Amino acid sequence: MSDEPELDFHELHDTVLREASDPVEGTEPAPLWMWLGAALTVAFAGYYLGAFSGGFSVDRMDLAPSVAAPGEVQSGPPTYEDRDPLELGKERFTRCVSCHGAEGRGLPGRYPPLAESEWVTSDPEVVVRILLHGLGGPIEVSGKPYLGTMPKWGFWTDAEIAGVLTYVRSNFGNQAPAIDFEKVRAIRATTKTQDKPWTSAELQELGGPR
Repeated sequence: MSDEPELDFHELHDTVLREASDPVEGTEPAPLWMWLGAALTVAFAGYYLGAFSGGFSVDRMDLAPSVAAPGEVQSGPPTYEDRDPLELGKERFTRCVSCHGAEGRGLPGRYPPLAESEWVTSDPEVVVRILLHGLGGPIEVSGKPYLGTMPKWGFWTDAEIAGVLTYVRSNFGNQAPAIDFEKVRAIRATTKTQDKPWTSAELQELGGPR
């Protein structure tokens, strides 16, 4: 009979299970700075949405059709043709302030001013085409040169384009007649083949400032 002590396998297993496993690369807990960064990012995103979402209203976000009158069936996107042009234009101008400024002064050397601008008060054919198709290349505004590209806003409705132009043409020191949405509609129809931004030279041929 052996004098060796009898092994208790249950005790051996318990001992092994109590040992912590070796760490595996890539499974370490995230550092505190990462959690703080994520929290700050979420907080900033919440603030940004609250400040610049337009209240998530249909009128500003353009995500739903206008409300139909009782007994009527509403179909298609809103046209805004029944809105006051100046009120609608003032709302839409909030999309322009990031470049042209809340007072229409622009940014020297980069974004031309709308305030007291000979281009803003020029023939409707000129300013409507700029909004419909954009503007590219060099341009001189109020005696100062600018070089850049203005994006097109042709995805706006005729009433929206007419409204924002009417608003700008009657504010910031500008005095020019209102532009009717039917005028915008007619220019849109005659320029539907335009597939690139206008140049100042092309617009000058249409009555733009020289």
